Amino acid sequence: MFRKFTRLFMPNRLDWLCRRRPKKVLLGWNRGLGDIPLGLFAIVHRIKTFNPDAEITFLIRQNLQEGFSLFPEVKILVAPNWKRGEEYDIKETLRSLGKSSDEFDLIIPYPKPADWVYWQYGKLTPKLAWNCEYDALWKKFQLPEEKAIAVHVHAETDYALWRNWPEGRLREFLELVQGSPVILLGLNNSPHFSGAEIFDLRGKTSLLETLSIIKNCCRVLIAPDSGILSTIYS
Repeated sequence: MFRKFTRLFMPNRLDWLCRRRPKKVLLGWNRGLGDIPLGLFAIVHRIKTFNPDAEITFLIRQNLQEGFSLFPEVKILVAPNWKRGEEYDIKETLRSLGKSSDEFDLIIPYPKPADWVYWQYGKLTPKLAWNCEYDALWKKFQLPEEKAIAVHVHAETDYALWRNWPEGRLREFLELVQGSPVILLGLNNSPHFSGAEIFDLRGKTSLLETLSIIKNCCRVLIAPDSGILSTIYS
């Protein structure tokens, strides 16, 4: 209730930070992939309403690099020692990378898209930039020509009961779709699943390879994780 009240009646924190129309902006991000289209896109859009020429950089952990490569109009700095869920000192991280905080007019260590760009719903459609060269990435895997069902089994996080498929439910699903090729995607390659029409690529694909497979080889995507869902949609 308090969050809803602040969204409706309190000054927007992002707007307050951008009131001086900063030219060089740095934002830290150590959370999820899905937040790129679902929240960070709108934050960048809003910053640029104050200064269309603003140069926006994100300081991120390493395994977000491919996701941010699809994000137009931003630069990235990679913090090789960052791990998801851990706190960080953005100025100390800059120093370790040979950078200075003085290079930026505005530094936002911990952006809060859920509160700062709540206005975007129904008003702004995020759009990521797909390079057509990525369309060939799926060809390194031996996949069927027939359009398959993609199943994203294992997400990076497990903070909710629904986050990853229970093994029994997944086996039940695979029995229901017998006769159709199924491509299993995700990070964890256990437990083992086998079958003539099952192509198990868990733990074998990068983000861009995963997106290429879904885009070019699959007619259906089933996924519990907003990272893959929102990225492929956008």
